[in-house]
Amino acid sequence: MSFFEQHQLILGWRSTLLGLIFVHLLITSAVLFNRKTERQANLFLAFLLILIAFDLVPQIIGFAGFYDAFPWLSFAPFSNASALGPLLLGYVFAMTTSRVSKVIYAALIPSITIFLYHCYWFLQPLQDKWDWVASYHGSVISPIFNYYALTLALVSVIISFLQIRRYRHWLANLSSAAMEFDQRWLPHCLIGFLIPLIAWLFMDVYAFLFGRLSYFEAFPFYIILSFSAYAIAQGAITKSKFSFPKMQHSDVSNEINADCRQVSALEEAELNTHQRDAAKLRDVIVTEKLYLQPRLSLQDLARHMATNETYISRIINQGTGGNFNRFVNQIRVECAQEGIKSKRGDLLQIALDSGFNSKATFNRVFKDITQLTPSQYKRQLSH
Repeated sequence: MSFFEQHQLILGWRSTLLGLIFVHLLITSAVLFNRKTERQANLFLAFLLILIAFDLVPQIIGFAGFYDAFPWLSFAPFSNASALGPLLLGYVFAMTTSRVSKVIYAALIPSITIFLYHCYWFLQPLQDKWDWVASYHGSVISPIFNYYALTLALVSVIISFLQIRRYRHWLANLSSAAMEFDQRWLPHCLIGFLIPLIAWLFMDVYAFLFGRLSYFEAFPFYIILSFSAYAIAQGAITKSKFSFPKMQHSDVSNEINADCRQVSALEEAELNTHQRDAAKLRDVIVTEKLYLQPRLSLQDLARHMATNETYISRIINQGTGGNFNRFVNQIRVECAQEGIKSKRGDLLQIALDSGFNSKATFNRVFKDITQLTPSQYKRQLSH
């Protein structure tokens, strides 16, 4: 007689489906643990995926009948949703900044406390567990843990979206290669994280209004969580293969942002001066072919002009109304347009000759500036 038959355990389709997701998340986590690029960020993401995987364990073994066969498994510290938010924040900030704030690590302390709480009660006699659940845990402590974890996760998503927006603004102001970094992965990751949170919130509202969902009624939530986690895991393996430039805590981007907000207060004469200076700067970049450097940065240009980054950024922001990334890429696109008109080679060669590092980046930038892909532009010229 097998172990499952002896204890009347049934490995049904629910347990099997969630179990497959569980195994996939662990395999993805192992890959991320061993990835050398973005080491700190991938560690945060690996722990996040492991946490989600073990959040599925009570459902996997519950549907298989383990809790009926082994009631002492109650309080087993498989899941700890309170750590989801801090781990997500850690991942986003590790991808975008040079140093993760200690506040994020401190936010994990309550999660450790909750884990130790479950460990303590897991080791207690079964009757003491039931008494504790009936007296305090079920009606007071468990809801507090639940609402705390959900609130922290939702706040973490909001903070993460704001951080990504700041990062995009910073990168566009300081690098001409902003389009090379697939920043879409981070918001996509957040959306994948947000979908089960919305389902979780809906489930809590329903429980408050109509009573707690049964084990089987809550199953759709875990399906949503499973496939969202699966999508995040797949994206992490395929999209997060290279290092992002990092924001520094002493960065001048705050000064740059302040300068951008002051444009409306400039006198017309001063604005005209900035426009003339921007035109001169453009002439230097074109004449000396600085735009052919695929990774040309604001720092590189400031060093070449023997001035500081804030001054160059102010000229571009207030003289053109755009950022450094668009300023340089506008020149590259115009160069590419001339190359397409004069038929200087195929599109890949024209992209490389115009200062782009790859055809993918060339296509994205060209369409962003002209609203046409290079192929569409080429066909338009032939008509």
